[in-house]
Amino acid sequence: MKNSVFCLIIAIAIIFTQQSYGQKVPKKLTYGKVSKELLALKSYDKDSTANALVIGDMGWLTFDIENNSWIIRTKRHLRIKVFNKEAFYLGNIKLPYYKYKGTDEVINSIKGAIYYLEKGKVVKKKIDQSDVRILRHSKTKGFYKVTFPRLREGCVIELFYNKNSEFLSHIDNWEVQREIPVLMSTFSMEIPESMKYKVVNSRYFPIKELPSTGSSKTFNLRTKDNTSLQSLTLVKTTNDEYIQNYNVRRWRVEQVPAFKEEPFMTSPQDYLARLKFELFSANNKQDYHSNSWTGVVKVLNLHSRVGDQMHRVGFMKERLDDIKNKTPDHLERAKLAYDIISKRMNWNKELSVYCHDGGTRKAYLDRRGNVAEINLMLFAALEYLNVPTIAVFSSTRGYTMITPDEAEINRLNYVLAAINIDGKYILLDATTKSHPFGVLPLRALNYQGVILSKNQNLDGKLLSIEPTSLEYKSIQSRVSINRDLSAICDFTVSHKGYDAINWRNKHLSKSEETYLEEKENQLEGLTVESYEREGAKSLNSSIKEIYKFNLEKCIEDVGGQLVFNPMVMIETSKNPFTQETRRYPVELPYGVKRKYMIQVEIPDNLAIKELPKPQIVRMPGNSGKLKYVITQTSDRSFMILFDLEIKKIVFSPDEYSLLKNFFDQIYKFHTSPVLLVKNEM
Repeated sequence: MKNSVFCLIIAIAIIFTQQSYGQKVPKKLTYGKVSKELLALKSYDKDSTANALVIGDMGWLTFDIENNSWIIRTKRHLRIKVFNKEAFYLGNIKLPYYKYKGTDEVINSIKGAIYYLEKGKVVKKKIDQSDVRILRHSKTKGFYKVTFPRLREGCVIELFYNKNSEFLSHIDNWEVQREIPVLMSTFSMEIPESMKYKVVNSRYFPIKELPSTGSSKTFNLRTKDNTSLQSLTLVKTTNDEYIQNYNVRRWRVEQVPAFKEEPFMTSPQDYLARLKFELFSANNKQDYHSNSWTGVVKVLNLHSRVGDQMHRVGFMKERLDDIKNKTPDHLERAKLAYDIISKRMNWNKELSVYCHDGGTRKAYLDRRGNVAEINLMLFAALEYLNVPTIAVFSSTRGYTMITPDEAEINRLNYVLAAINIDGKYILLDATTKSHPFGVLPLRALNYQGVILSKNQNLDGKLLSIEPTSLEYKSIQSRVSINRDLSAICDFTVSHKGYDAINWRNKHLSKSEETYLEEKENQLEGLTVESYEREGAKSLNSSIKEIYKFNLEKCIEDVGGQLVFNPMVMIETSKNPFTQETRRYPVELPYGVKRKYMIQVEIPDNLAIKELPKPQIVRMPGNSGKLKYVITQTSDRSFMILFDLEIKKIVFSPDEYSLLKNFFDQIYKFHTSPVLLVKNEM
């Protein structure tokens, strides 16, 4: 009995230890010291759904002197607890490095280990040299890939490394938040007094900065040329000794929740908790490159693979001269140039603001190029045609957002041309063959971009990038229900704006047979009898589809009631906004308009028992409107009108409940049935 009680006490103590560990935030990490309690931990009490937990992520950055030049030395210590096999992917860690003009950042002193319990004892398995590989990603970027082999559920991963960099303006972001929760993250910077860095904190999850302190280092430097040391702004004490004073800044955050991406987010990574570092001045001299968009576009303009390419037209001059001779009108010239380039060029799916070797000329001859090669070619053509044109450098949805206070050249991965017609800008993108003139692809709809032009007063200013079209679909339908509860349906569907673009991208390449088979599979018992299509291949036309189909059964008997839901024949989508609250903005790419008119006739063996009540729902500020009306037009017929419009495309978290309720109403009406009864004959 005593033994049983003792075992019970021990078991309770172990369970309590395992449960309470999730609350225990470490002050610091000591490499190689992993406790049994951590290895026995089964889950994280603040997020039981988490597959893993970052126990600690600690970074230290300082400036040292090597060969009479500054070098940035960074140390990092990371520890992750793996709860289950769903988190085994965390055993592949990529450490990025930067290279430029023969100089590479170097990552060294890499050591890592996996810890797990075996028969109650802590087992440590070190990684070896074969688990570390250096991979090149591009001409300027690469990464060290560290692989932790043979992970087990419940194990702990630990990694430590140093990184040395000569690039003072290229400090890695300190990434705090990720797809798993983080128990503790700290970062410290020891910066020479002669240098100033701007630190950009997270907008939605700011990381607390601790009080700053000061420090100093003594360097023993010997050089025949003292001028080489002047740029370091050191204080000389003796013949070979110099002192450098430092400002020390520190940040610490605890219990960071896992980042969970929500529907309709333009650039999810912009909402992560992180610190970004931008060099403001070095050795008391301001670095304009990273402090204004004016400086950024100045650098781009001087670059041979950007600015030089914006004026090269010799390879297409003959075709452009034909346009000049054809019309003096700026808008017509722009449309003709856009038509030539968008039809000739094929986008290779590469996002960049830089051209490759050979520039726009090679791309034109190859009929293939990246975003910069195609749209800078368009810019040059428009400029040659004397159409007022600017270049707009931007970023794509999902990459990052351009903001006034974060002027960094690496935030740019896209470029557009924009023409000024009667004081209004029309943005153009010739990388796609499915978009009409002046309508941008979805990837380019990302708030705003940065101007580069002949006018220095415009250079560096931000230009809004907004959709110029809606996603518009209208349907007119006539449904005749037969006595056997089948139906004959006539549908005329019109697709306009982005709805037409989406339709072309999804369906134009399919055969008509395949397309109609997919339609028939969408609704049980549906058979298409005839089908016509108009305008599908003309980008400047709406698409019109005319169907006639039979529906084997359109009425259901539910508990003795005959239920007819005509909206099911049109759309079967679900409400994308299911969460009760939202932390981040809802960012729709463009406005939406739907207009459906359905005339329904019932047979003489049925009668209308009940129609849904008419509803009109409006969102504040006229940002959205829904009208749903069913009107009985005779004893055996009724008309359905569904009219939806969403004008506003960005909703703050505070507006989320209104938006969610609005969509709840939309999908409520989609499932609102008409009740019918059998006639007593």
